[in-house]
Amino acid sequence: MTDRGPDITGPEAPGGDDPDLAAAEQVLGLTDGAARLAAAERARADPAFAARLDAWERRFSPLIADVAPVRPPDAVWDRIAASIATPSPTSTADGGAVIAFPARRRWLESLTLWRAAAAVSTLAAACLALVLMIPSKPATPPAQQIATLTTPGGRVLYVATLDPARRTVTVAPVGDATAPDRSPELWIIPAGGKPRPVGLLPPARALSLPTSSAVVGDATPKAVLAVSLEPLGGSPTGAPTGPVIATGTLTSI
Repeated sequence: MTDRGPDITGPEAPGGDDPDLAAAEQVLGLTDGAARLAAAERARADPAFAARLDAWERRFSPLIADVAPVRPPDAVWDRIAASIATPSPTSTADGGAVIAFPARRRWLESLTLWRAAAAVSTLAAACLALVLMIPSKPATPPAQQIATLTTPGGRVLYVATLDPARRTVTVAPVGDATAPDRSPELWIIPAGGKPRPVGLLPPARALSLPTSSAVVGDATPKAVLAVSLEPLGGSPTGAPTGPVIATGTLTSI
């Protein structure tokens, strides 16, 4: 299977004929329009595909648990209240009254009003790396790991997935981590060990970084991924020299 970039958009279902990929993209909300309706119809007619949807929902559920709750602005509540307000009745030719209620929005359309849901959709970029690595035959590869990197205040900045078998770390930005004349750099810190550099991160796009066997070996239980702001081009010492802006503990998927 050929790797593709994580920024897949548009109404067409990117999963193609791969039922695992199609189910994962449906769960992550990467399909819309005709593609989403077609997947829903397929789930009703195909118990095996419905089971794949359920399996991917359970696999991605830890990501939602790691997203800090966000209180919607007051303006959002005002718009919701206005959209469900009871309209005034209008008279018909025969003297009756007709009340025109606004069209009911689908659940997934309403979900886009929430900032937390938008953050979860952004995490899909990182999760696609896992979806594209599904083996075509049964196998027992080393467990992939995931970390949600948050600021000290709890804001999600990055989501990273580590694949020991392919020796890659895929990092997707969720929040803004740019700084003038600084380079975000990713580090892995094993429990009780010292930080080891993984690579520099671009400011606003997902990236798959090749890793060494030493980095994979550091991905032990309770190992931490961290991002620091370093001079342009990375740390000159091989250790973090700038402020650490986000950290997250690796957990097996």
